[in-house]
Amino acid sequence: MSEEIRIDFGGLKRVHASIETARSALTELSLTLPEGETRSEALSEFRSRVEDLRNIVVKYENLLWKDSVKLLEAGQSLVEEDSAMARMYSEELSKSLYGHK
Repeated sequence: MSEEIRIDFGGLKRVHASIETARSALTELSLTLPEGETRSEALSEFRSRVEDLRNIVVKYENLLWKDSVKLLEAGQSLVEEDSAMARMYSEELSKSLYGHK
């Protein structure tokens, strides 16, 4: 007895859409400070850390996006392989039952 592999495409699409929403929000997010007069010696360090944070967030977003795309591709590939196997099985069964070549 074989086991059936099921893929929740609706769930994958929801995850994909959620990541796309987050990606779009990050694109619109501006992690910058306005230029202005200040005597703070920590301002340049703070700006550097804000830029580091922005880079980390963008890297994380890119990884999530790639994972989402790979999950969708893997799921689609399984469906296509399953359909091909079902067609082959159907053709073989038809040949054995009806003697068609």
